[in-house]
Amino acid sequence: MITLAPILGILIMVGDWQSRDVVTLFALEPRREIVFWAKVAAAAITGLVVIVAAGIVAIVASVILAAIAQAPLVVTLTGTNTSEMLLGSIVAVLTGIAYGAAIPRVAVAVTLALLQGLAIDPLLAIDPSGIGRWFRLAAIADLGGDHGAIGPAVTAGILFVILPIAVGLVRTRRADIR
Repeated sequence: MITLAPILGILIMVGDWQSRDVVTLFALEPRREIVFWAKVAAAAITGLVVIVAAGIVAIVASVILAAIAQAPLVVTLTGTNTSEMLLGSIVAVLTGIAYGAAIPRVAVAVTLALLQGLAIDPLLAIDPSGIGRWFRLAAIADLGGDHGAIGPAVTAGILFVILPIAVGLVRTRRADIR
């Protein structure tokens, strides 16, 4: 989910710009801020529904596979692990929304989101006590665990969620649609 959730947010935020449906959308509702925040809300709700659905599918699949294998079902998730996974998935959806809001091209936004999660964050985590921890998106999800710090989480939230959403809002207000 942490890998695929940003793509969902990006597609919801950018899809109508790519297909030119935004012309009709802004003709029906000329107040662009309302359209922007409605898309943010729709993407967040859809992301949360998908995260919950994935959790339910995982639980059902685990029970079925344990029954087929005639093995006991062993649950090793603790509250810390569960909260880190849930918070990581929520952050992934929010990041996708932010990248989709700031970057009007699906391919570029998806590439940036995947690059952030699969390359940049792991490279910055090499030295956990260094300056890289202040620029890791995963610092927000780390708050759910025992090793999270508020400073890096706030910095990551500002850099990777709040700032791109603000850029996206300004871009939506000023974009020339033809």
